[in-house]
Amino acid sequence: MRKNIGYRSIAIGVEEMEQLADDIAVLRDDLFRVGWNATVAKQTGADLIQPRQPGDTVNGVNV
Repeated sequence: MRKNIGYRSIAIGVEEMEQLADDIAVLRDDLFRVGWNATVAKQTGADLIQPRQPGDTVNGVNV
């Protein structure tokens, strides 16, 4: 007997899966940058991580 816990899924193609992986890599980088900069803002002597510029890469993904 299968229980339905309210989640549904759909099949996605390889291209969609690769795009999702790229989006997650960029999001991880953004979250790290925000966390780092928030922590550094409370301390002295450490440098902030500068925002990405157009054309930069994150884990091989152009942003």
